[in-house]
Amino acid sequence: MRRAVPAAAVLAAAAALFIGAAAQGKAGPPAQGEAAGSLAQAEAGSLAHGQDRILGHGKTVTPKHTKARTLAHRSTTAALAHGEGPGGHQRRTVPGPSWDPAGRYVSTFDAGFNGTHVNTARWDRTWWDNPGNGNGISWSSNPYMTACYAASHDTESGGYLRMRLDHTPNTCGTRRSYTGAVLDTHASFSQEGGAFEARVSLPCNAQGQVYGWPAWWTVDDTWTGELDNVEGGSLAAGRAGGTAANLHYASQPPTGWVSGSPLCGWHDFGTKWNATGRTVTFYWDGRRVYSQPFPIGAGHPEYLVFDYQMFANGIPPPPRGATMLVDWARAWRVG
Repeated sequence: MRRAVPAAAVLAAAAALFIGAAAQGKAGPPAQGEAAGSLAQAEAGSLAHGQDRILGHGKTVTPKHTKARTLAHRSTTAALAHGEGPGGHQRRTVPGPSWDPAGRYVSTFDAGFNGTHVNTARWDRTWWDNPGNGNGISWSSNPYMTACYAASHDTESGGYLRMRLDHTPNTCGTRRSYTGAVLDTHASFSQEGGAFEARVSLPCNAQGQVYGWPAWWTVDDTWTGELDNVEGGSLAAGRAGGTAANLHYASQPPTGWVSGSPLCGWHDFGTKWNATGRTVTFYWDGRRVYSQPFPIGAGHPEYLVFDYQMFANGIPPPPRGATMLVDWARAWRVG
């Protein structure tokens, strides 16, 4: 089981200057080089045979994480991998990821949010590990997280997914001071290798600091590896309200890349996972920011997760709450 480390270790993060002032989501100037750094993430220690450990933004691993997915999950994943949406309808053509739009990629997942309600055949609004009693309230076992998840905090309107974090106290396993949101494809889609990308707007205060602990990430059933495309807050970035891309696997200390200043507003965040070469590369606004070996063996497909959490020293949302927006989420396999 991993043990907590002093807060000073959390703040010891490697940072590189990344200018990403992307007004309305347009890519900013290139990153000034690539930096690889070690982020303590407030945890260290050794693997305990896959049980009761925490990997960064992930949750405590229990035997439940090894359960098999359903036949419905496998059939839905197969249809998406062959360019079909639910019901067998042919999916529209989409470009490749922002860092290689004309590359040899085949779309396996393409979700927009142009409706009036979240598509629950594709997305789950409760966290499957602790789904609650059917009242829409779920939670993470990660002891650093101080918000319950409420399905009502995931809404879709105006062309966006809207994920809300506010000061509403809630009870989910224990009493917590905040209520946030989660959305994942655990029951409908996962993929081993390829590329993942989403267009996300992170809410910030007037000082340019990200509120709370928003994140867009992928992980496998057993938490063998976790790819944090982006996450905010000092637990993730080593600075108050910062933004980072982080990588976690097995018993290794997490590693990552921290932007020189928080990336507020619209940006594209993604990863290219070479499952054969066992490497992963992170891209922000179409530009490579960080590469690292990712020695995860076969049989660990990862599903998509968005969540908006809070932690003890996070920048609290304003009195009326804060909202993370998602424009789209996509996945590809290399063609």
